[in-house]
Amino acid sequence: MHGFTDNGQCLLPLFNRFTGAYETIAYDVRAHGLSDAPESGYDLLTLAHDLEQLIDTSGVSNPILYGYGMGAEIATVVASRDVIDPVAVIAENPPAPRAAASDPTTRHSDAQENFDQWRRTPHDQLAHEYGQTPMYASLRATARKQLRPEALAIDERGYAPVDEILPETYDIPTLLLRPDPDMVNYLSPRHDSDIRYSRPSVTVQTIDGGVGTLHRRFPSETVSAMISFLRDHVSTAPGRTWVALLLWSELVSSAGINRT
Repeated sequence: MHGFTDNGQCLLPLFNRFTGAYETIAYDVRAHGLSDAPESGYDLLTLAHDLEQLIDTSGVSNPILYGYGMGAEIATVVASRDVIDPVAVIAENPPAPRAAASDPTTRHSDAQENFDQWRRTPHDQLAHEYGQTPMYASLRATARKQLRPEALAIDERGYAPVDEILPETYDIPTLLLRPDPDMVNYLSPRHDSDIRYSRPSVTVQTIDGGVGTLHRRFPSETVSAMISFLRDHVSTAPGRTWVALLLWSELVSSAGINRT
């Protein structure tokens, strides 16, 4: 599952690390990528329902859910419900702590300003601005150009902390990947301690020196953490496990799902 303002294609470089061992599926959240942009349905439960429908209609069983940012939030909500039965969850830096550390009015204003700028800026210029991660530069520029204004409702409604999403009886193996608390201003070393101790199935791991979108800026460290977690918690029994990759993303149910 992709993050807010990205699309499913933005996960292709990450896919390449896993396609030899897993089937991988990405989708565009509503108002992202090539999915439809209905006027409503940007609340967290609806976005989770979109993903559940995608998994059901695709005939996927025993999925591993991966998401970053918004996609991580959606993944944990789906895992907390009884609709599907994921084997494991990898949640890369869910957005609630970062959002809570910012002023909502300023954040919404910045999101609108960024959206307006992306609409005006040529694709090649955007890609040049994203040159610090060359492998992702063109993919991110395309995602920004495809974004519809309805998507801004996702950021406006806010984000739910993981400890509020996951019930105390939660028992699905889950890796919560975080940036380095010493490198960002919205985490502390004790930030996820309550989750770790109250929900033993959740492993909290930070990436040393990590900031931003970890799988883009620190790919080796992030992929290594993911592979180590999967080796410890996912059975290699007959039949391939499906990996549903999402970013700050959502899925569009019957209203125009775009799959990659």
